[in-house]
Amino acid sequence: MLRSVWSSDFARNLSWQYIANIGVGVLGAIYILLAAANLGAADFGRYTIVIAMPTIVFLVLDARMQEVYIYFHAQSKKRGGTSFLGNLFVIELVLRTISLLVALVIILLFGSFFLDPLGINAAMAASIYVFLAKTTNGIAMGMLRVENKLDLVAKTQLADWLTRIFTIGILLLIDEIDVINLVIGQALSGLFFNLFLLIMAIKAVYPGARKAELPGPPVAWRFFSSNRRIFLSNQATNASDSVAKELDVIILSLFVTLPSVGIYKLAKSCVAIIWRLGDPIFIVIMPKLAQLVAENSWAELASLLKKLTMGLFILSVIIYVAGLLGVWLVFNYIYPAGFEDVPIVFFWMAWTILTTLPLIWVHPLAASYGRPDLQMIASVAGNLIGLAIIAAGSAQYGAYGGAFGAASAMFLPMLFCALLLKSKGYLNAERP
Repeated sequence: MLRSVWSSDFARNLSWQYIANIGVGVLGAIYILLAAANLGAADFGRYTIVIAMPTIVFLVLDARMQEVYIYFHAQSKKRGGTSFLGNLFVIELVLRTISLLVALVIILLFGSFFLDPLGINAAMAASIYVFLAKTTNGIAMGMLRVENKLDLVAKTQLADWLTRIFTIGILLLIDEIDVINLVIGQALSGLFFNLFLLIMAIKAVYPGARKAELPGPPVAWRFFSSNRRIFLSNQATNASDSVAKELDVIILSLFVTLPSVGIYKLAKSCVAIIWRLGDPIFIVIMPKLAQLVAENSWAELASLLKKLTMGLFILSVIIYVAGLLGVWLVFNYIYPAGFEDVPIVFFWMAWTILTTLPLIWVHPLAASYGRPDLQMIASVAGNLIGLAIIAAGSAQYGAYGGAFGAASAMFLPMLFCALLLKSKGYLNAERP
């Protein structure tokens, strides 16, 4: 059975996700390196804060709609129909609109603590960018994942990054590259490809003329209320995950200069780029986990998880060593001056790859069991500890201490979630 899994849709989707991740990793690296080299360490630090501020707000109110859609799809598959889909769209639109308004208010009230007036304008533009690029994106991705159309997702992601690089080229050509113009370019690209994915997802789920009808707010509210544990747990998980994703940048900026923030972000981007070599497992595995859980295939599930863990550990060692060598070569012999500390910051952060990648399946498994509360508990606990390490480390050791704290904030939620799943019996080869 496992062989058929790996040789069919699972292997095909995994292959396409690796194509996307390697391609996006390469293109993303080119984009980040071009942006940092042409902005300089200080302006790249400013750009980092500009993107981080609205992103944190959107993360707090993000219900992880990819996982929500996959869960409801797996549970409703036996009964047929997708009556839940319209409710998810309404909930998503409401949450994203609230996020945009809150982000704009927070930037107006508190932006001056971190940014100058030009930076505040750019941060407001970044709020609109995140809204345009992310609204309905999670649902569309979930729809395409369960329809085994990750090839379409991969091609769209590659096209998006190519467009961003093309935008930098245009800005360099007309000598107008600055923080706000980069944000505007990302917003235009994000809007176009987000709409494209949404249209393709709807066509995949509804190949005929029938389309999902959006319910009224009272109906959507009842759906939200009856499933509030899933939505609210996901929101709490995302809020705590913001520590590892963006909040670390804001905390670090309280203790170090803008150039140091830029160096830290560049090192973190390198970790993220290398991480993409293992990330496809997270994208591809959840539909299969949700299916095995729905079918009560406990023994097969346990066997799959064991093989995944061993294979991912081997992969983590390979990409960790290669990453250390590659970053050291690039920033010592190729990259412009001003970013010489990137390899050292990278070293203090990259160890999280070794410890986290083998456990990348824990959050999808918790979601597949309809237990996002376990994700929430693990994420809140792990990220609070990580937050304390980031703050103390940044105050004492600057970017190096912040990097170690960020790595801890990435690893601890995975570890705690695995321990909770084990304690609840979800990792046994018998019915939990």
